[in-house]
Amino acid sequence: MHIASWWWVSKACATLLPVILATLAAGCGNGTVPAPRYDPEAMARAAMAEYDANGDGKLDAGELENCPALKSALPSIGKNKAFLTEEDIAERLREFQQSKIGLQRTRCKVTRDGSPMPGVTIRFVPEKFMADVVKPGSGLTDAHGNVNVAVEGEQGMGLGYYRIEASLVDGGGKETLPARFNTNTKLGHEVPHTSLRTVPVIPINLDY
Repeated sequence: MHIASWWWVSKACATLLPVILATLAAGCGNGTVPAPRYDPEAMARAAMAEYDANGDGKLDAGELENCPALKSALPSIGKNKAFLTEEDIAERLREFQQSKIGLQRTRCKVTRDGSPMPGVTIRFVPEKFMADVVKPGSGLTDAHGNVNVAVEGEQGMGLGYYRIEASLVDGGGKETLPARFNTNTKLGHEVPHTSLRTVPVIPINLDY
């Protein structure tokens, strides 16, 4: 190949490689979805207003029962592992904001009494304090109880906090799962940024 051609190929590779690596590290669905417009301080303030029932500036174990998504994040983001503060939540949301991630691949494993549950529709519904900046997503479990949850038409979920609803209807369209798994769900999870190669599997147990 001509020397000038080699120079052009080398320059193109040097330009594109960082972009490719950044996309892979982000775990984005198709690389075209813009990052959500987070407002960390306002969102954290809204979370405290909604869930800090006693007004002491802390979300303790009892209060976190009402927000399972934040409860799931307590070990990772709480400075004090017994509760969350407004600053704990805001700091995590700032991390989401700084990541510039549009979508993160999100996988779940649905079981009952240790056995996989096929045919279950899983929905991720954003918490109110997320202020509609991330979209809801869904997916259907396969024969092994596995499901990739995603925004419609995409390949992942926005970073944030979600309530999880599980639905399994019979042939007549009747819901067979208790309300605590759907209309009055007690399930929830944080969708954090993680490497594409190490996407964690979120366990969803539908034990009666």
